[in-house]
Amino acid sequence: MKQLDLATDPTVSFDTCNPIWKPFRWGARLSLLLALFHSPIMAYAEQAGQRLGHIINLGTAGPLGTYWPVGDGICDLINIERIKNEVRCRVYQTGGALYNIQALRSGDLDIAITRSALAYEAFNGTGHFADKEPYQDLRLVVGLYDQAVSVVVKRTANVTKLADIARQRIGFEKQGSGQRTDAELVMNSLGVAADNVNIAPVASAAEMSDGFCNGTVDVVIDSVAHPSSFFEKLILKCGGEIYSMTEAEIASIQRVNPGVQSLVLSSGLYKANAPAVNTYGYKAVLVSTSRIPDKTVTVVIDAITDNLPAYFAIDNAFAPYSRAKFSLEDISVPVHDGAKDLQRAIMNSP
Repeated sequence: MKQLDLATDPTVSFDTCNPIWKPFRWGARLSLLLALFHSPIMAYAEQAGQRLGHIINLGTAGPLGTYWPVGDGICDLINIERIKNEVRCRVYQTGGALYNIQALRSGDLDIAITRSALAYEAFNGTGHFADKEPYQDLRLVVGLYDQAVSVVVKRTANVTKLADIARQRIGFEKQGSGQRTDAELVMNSLGVAADNVNIAPVASAAEMSDGFCNGTVDVVIDSVAHPSSFFEKLILKCGGEIYSMTEAEIASIQRVNPGVQSLVLSSGLYKANAPAVNTYGYKAVLVSTSRIPDKTVTVVIDAITDNLPAYFAIDNAFAPYSRAKFSLEDISVPVHDGAKDLQRAIMNSP
C-alpha cells in the first residue's frame, strides 16, 4: 500500500469510499484515522485558534525585487527537510510589503516578508492601517536585511534638492505595493498632496525601469536592495543617479514615519567613482501570525540558522554576512513564541 505522507501530499483524502480504504475493515480504518489525527501534524492544531502547520504559504513580491529570491530561497531550505519536519513551504509572488500584511490578516498567507515600519503600523493600527483595527495577532519571526530606499533621477534633470522631484514624472506602482508606499512617504514629507503629483503609473518594476529608460518616467523611488540588476540598468544604461539626501530631508521623512532609519549606501556602488549616498530605509523582516503554531515557526528558524552558508548565498542583500542581521531589536512588535530562542541567543552573544 502507498504510504500516506501529509508533508509531501497535501491532497490526501480521508474519504472512506476511496479505493485506498477497501483493504481495511472498519476497525482498521478507525485505528488508522485515529493515528493520523494524533500525529505531530494534527497536534499542531490542538493549540486553540491556530492553523494546521504542515503547509505554510509564504508571500514575497514581484520577480525583479529582493523579496522574491529571498522568500524562494527560504522555502527551498524548509522543503529540504520537509519529510523529517512535516512542514512544507509554498512561495508566492504578491503585490509586496503592504499587501503581504493584509494577506496575513485575511489568512491567505501564513508567513511573509515586509518592512519593520509597516509591521509597526499594522500592529498599532496607525499610518497605512489607520482605518483598521490594530493587528494584535501579528508576530515577528526573523530580521532579514537593511532595506534602503533609493531615489533615482536623471543626471540631466538638475535635481539639487529633494523637493525638485515634485515637478518630475514620478513612477507609481499599484496601491498596496511597497514601491508606492515609498513614493507616497517621500511626497508626504515634502508636503505635496497626491493630487499635485505628476504620477507616471506603471504595473511592475520591469515597466518602471523601461519607462525610466524610454523617457516616460523621470524619477524612480524604490527599495530594491543593492547591488541589483534593476538599479544597474537605471544608472549605467539609462543615465540615472541616486540622489543623496540631506540630514534635514531625512528628518522630514522621519517626522512622517518614525519607523524609518537613516542609512548610507557605500561609495563605489555601480561606478568606481560613485560617492556614498545618504538615504533612509527599513529593516526587511519575516513576519507571521499567532495563529501559526510555535513548532512550525521554529522549523522556519532552524531551516535558516542550521544552513547559514546556503542561506547567505541566496542574495547579495545579506552581505556582509552576520547573525546580527537576524536581530529584531527596536521593532515594537511582539516576536513569535517559536522564534524567541534565536532572539535571546542574539541578545546574549558577545
